[in-house]
Amino acid sequence: MLPIFPSGGSSFRASYGTLAWVCRTVPNIKETTRHCVKSILREPFKAANPAVRQSTNNLTSQLDEYAFRRPTSREGVENAISICRELLSREQLDGGYSQTTQLNLAGYIYLKHRITGDVAYLEEAAQIGHQAATSIPENDENKGLALFNLLEILGERYKTSNTTGALEQLIQIGHQVYERLPLDDPDRPTVGGNLRKDLTEMFERTKEIEVLKEAVAVAKSLIGQGGALPRDRIDRVRNLLAKKYERTSDLADLEDAILYARRVVDEAQSNSSILPVALHNLAILMSDRYSHKDELSDLEEAIRLSRQALTSDTPERANFSYNLSVMIRKIYERRQDSKDLTQALELSKTAIYSPDDLQHPQRARWLANHAQCLIYKYEATQSLEVLGEAIDYCIKAVEILSLGYVDRVTALDHLSTALMTRFERSGAIQDLRDAEKYSNRAILEMEKERFPDAHRLNTFSIMLARKYRRGGKISDLDKAIEFARSAVDAEPPNHANRKRNRGNLASWLADRYKANRDEADIKEALEINDLNEAIHHFSTVALDESAKSLSRIECAQAAAMLLSNKPDWLTAYKLIADAVKLLPTIGIRGLSWDDRQYLMRELSSVSSLAASVALEAHQLPSTALELQEAGRGIMSAAVIYSRSDLSDLKLASPDLYMKYREQRAATSFQLSQNERGPNDGLTTRSRNIRLLEHLEETIRETTPLKSFGLPLAPVDLMQLAGLGYIVSFNVSRYRSDAFLVTQNNIEVLRLPDLHYDELQNFVQQMPQLTRGSNPSDLDDVPIRNKALRKKLHWLWIVAVQPVLHAFNLTNGSRKGGHLPRLWWVMSGLMGQTPLHAAGEGWGKSANNTASHVISSYIPTFKLLANAQEKSRLAQKRKGFGIQVVAMPTSEGFDGLTFSNISTEKEIDAIRMSIRDQAAHVDVLQSPTKDEVINALPKHPAIHFACHGISDPLNPSNSSLLLADSELLTVREIADVSLPQARIAYLSACSTTQHGADDLRDEVLHVASAFQLVGFPHVLGTLWEADDGAAVRMAGLFYKELALQTDLEEGGRGNYTDGQVALAHHRAVEEVRNGVGRSIAKDVIKWATFVHLGC
Repeated sequence: MLPIFPSGGSSFRASYGTLAWVCRTVPNIKETTRHCVKSILREPFKAANPAVRQSTNNLTSQLDEYAFRRPTSREGVENAISICRELLSREQLDGGYSQTTQLNLAGYIYLKHRITGDVAYLEEAAQIGHQAATSIPENDENKGLALFNLLEILGERYKTSNTTGALEQLIQIGHQVYERLPLDDPDRPTVGGNLRKDLTEMFERTKEIEVLKEAVAVAKSLIGQGGALPRDRIDRVRNLLAKKYERTSDLADLEDAILYARRVVDEAQSNSSILPVALHNLAILMSDRYSHKDELSDLEEAIRLSRQALTSDTPERANFSYNLSVMIRKIYERRQDSKDLTQALELSKTAIYSPDDLQHPQRARWLANHAQCLIYKYEATQSLEVLGEAIDYCIKAVEILSLGYVDRVTALDHLSTALMTRFERSGAIQDLRDAEKYSNRAILEMEKERFPDAHRLNTFSIMLARKYRRGGKISDLDKAIEFARSAVDAEPPNHANRKRNRGNLASWLADRYKANRDEADIKEALEINDLNEAIHHFSTVALDESAKSLSRIECAQAAAMLLSNKPDWLTAYKLIADAVKLLPTIGIRGLSWDDRQYLMRELSSVSSLAASVALEAHQLPSTALELQEAGRGIMSAAVIYSRSDLSDLKLASPDLYMKYREQRAATSFQLSQNERGPNDGLTTRSRNIRLLEHLEETIRETTPLKSFGLPLAPVDLMQLAGLGYIVSFNVSRYRSDAFLVTQNNIEVLRLPDLHYDELQNFVQQMPQLTRGSNPSDLDDVPIRNKALRKKLHWLWIVAVQPVLHAFNLTNGSRKGGHLPRLWWVMSGLMGQTPLHAAGEGWGKSANNTASHVISSYIPTFKLLANAQEKSRLAQKRKGFGIQVVAMPTSEGFDGLTFSNISTEKEIDAIRMSIRDQAAHVDVLQSPTKDEVINALPKHPAIHFACHGISDPLNPSNSSLLLADSELLTVREIADVSLPQARIAYLSACSTTQHGADDLRDEVLHVASAFQLVGFPHVLGTLWEADDGAAVRMAGLFYKELALQTDLEEGGRGNYTDGQVALAHHRAVEEVRNGVGRSIAKDVIKWATFVHLGC
């Protein structure tokens, strides 16, 4: 285009058309241009001032000369630009030719860009031209032509800059030009076609639906105009409407797109080369309508059309095969006919292995679809080989899909899900880690998507909910709910998927309610889903025997919580009771310690809910307690059953005894082992575990041991209380109770003043109130002691005193040697409180626990039974000695700072306490982990004088600190078996602290791990112990124990379980009494010491 813009007149249109055509087609434009410019600039400039008029005419003549003689030379263009700038400055004095000269200047600068390639000139031309063209009045006949000329400059600028701003301005001017052109103008189809392309490109950039609507309107307006074939223009409308439906899910858009697609098919009937594509496009739309309306006839028509498209020889055969495979896969999802799945897999293979399409842009989708078909095949066959093949194809799809491509998120999610499925089958921890890795990648890329539709929003929600259920981070669940709400809002009311999306949102809200107990979540869930509909949904899964046990348990929990809002306690009880019975079938035996811990997070609070629901349904206290115990300590129970004494089985059936021993040995492995790949015999071990479970069923059916390998029955629970009393608290959002167990009865005591929120607040405050005794923590010790004493008095009033009164144990204070024993069950929320220190006035009044009972703790009834059995066996061992592990300093543990421990004083105190007895003390100074593990079997008692670490997020990482920066963790301790161990004294901080909210029922800490090892008695601390108090406590305990036991000259220590508990009770009492003055008010110092065991 040449920079010639006239002042007006009939010659403008003819001159512009000639110049635009010449610029595009004629290399030598000199003579033609001379004629045009002469006709355009024949009128001289008429200024009021004669001098200005003459000067301006002279400049116009010079411009005419440069335009005629050297229009394409750089020198001529630059001189023309200079003249235009001078004219522009003069015209401002009179106002006659300002817009025309601006347009001329823009044209010459644009021509300079064409000559030099400098984009700066292009930008300047666009700015000047835009200012001039848009300032022309709307009723000026030259307005449209000026805009038309500007449109070409803006088009070139967008091609060069490729910016959204340039495209936006191009579309703005394009609209104005297109609207001004008459319907019969030969340029109108070209301008409209370019505008449609520009609008489509803008939509791809911004995903703004209004832009796409404009593109559809322009495309529709072009149908019937000259130029392109009508079929092509109809198909473009079809394509844009399909895009619009993808963005809005508006059924009207889809129906409109189908109408246009049918018109294209009709137009293409006579053309065999394009008919397959037209049929295929219509088939895709019919498949979309099936997804929207869930009418099978739509999917059947889509498959018919797609098969028809495949009958011809088309270069898109591979892609057509893929899309037909997806449609048949949808049929399989509905009918579950294996023939459909076989067809889908065959078509998918056709696409994948097409030799001419290895670089096809859709290949990643083909691979992902093939992987999905294989996953369905795995679900039908349960073949790990098929699942492995599916994972391989998922990995290939992820590798091909470029970063940021929308399907990559879906592919990553499918890969993560498949790996998690294999982990659940095989227990391979690497699959779990890879599943987490790919899930995190998917979520990171998901969060970068600017305009996800309802389907993708729902997918994102599911991904985040899965991540929450694996890791327990409430922030993941919050995001899942946020995306689920967006998915519900984005889906049209009549869409078939809307009900599914609403169901997901209700489910995630129920999950958050389980975690936070916020009534607002459950209310919203009920508003979203009709209460009866939601209950039906969860109950159906809970009762489905073909569903996975974990899914059934989770759905039973959700249904029970919803039923509590009706309330329908009896139905809730039946569901949750059946769910608890499924706990032995969740497959924990074949998993490592970390994997077991992960799985138990999924079952958090099921036992507490079950017990509360049973009581509300007026079931027997023994029934409710049995449910509570069945859901607690599942990880430790698996270890106990793998090491339990089989003497009863040996007597009942020697043959089954031998078979069971062999089969149990075949399933054993190191619990602390984390690195296992898919080829290490996991499938064999899984088979052995199933054989072991079948053998246990045989034992129960054919011998008198009817409860072999099962949770403890009520009669077993009562037998454990033969030497005292057992209390197990159950605190939930619904009610608070204490189960009171004696050797003759199981009763329940309702505690109306013990509220869940208040108790949870106390537990959350405990770490701050009892934090260490480092110098930096000493300033506020009096304040923290006062606050803790207040909490302990509250604990006495709302829980402990009512319990002791119910046992008739508060009728006066008795001397320590005559106090009865009482075991507090540590699992659940109450297990994290110092029940043994509840009350006030220690040593002065009887308003405290210590004045009425000798307190011991047990993680679960199962561990108490195990401790009693271990104690019975260990008493046969001859010899008494103490192995001391001393770590005076602890450095280099991830930058943590620990105070030095007076280990020498502690060792001396131990030796002094038993100096008159035939016992000996061996000391390991700053030993390594291997040295400690090797020393454990050498003595019946082991004493750790070292620091400990409690990991509230991952309790299995809680540990004792040893030499060379080594940690002896809970999972490593659990690997050891010491059948004749007796006492483990853990003079280390926080050895009985467990802070993981979603693992409270498992009671995972260092002390409980030592009970699993085989120590019937474990002495530990709830929080960091004062160094001086720890030294004194150790000496006093061994002194009291020595006073009560008969350590014969032969070295055999005959002490009873009760004597160990009494020695600990009296030692704590002496520490509390202090030396010279009582330190009873310093509860932080003395209340940390606790006894676990029988």
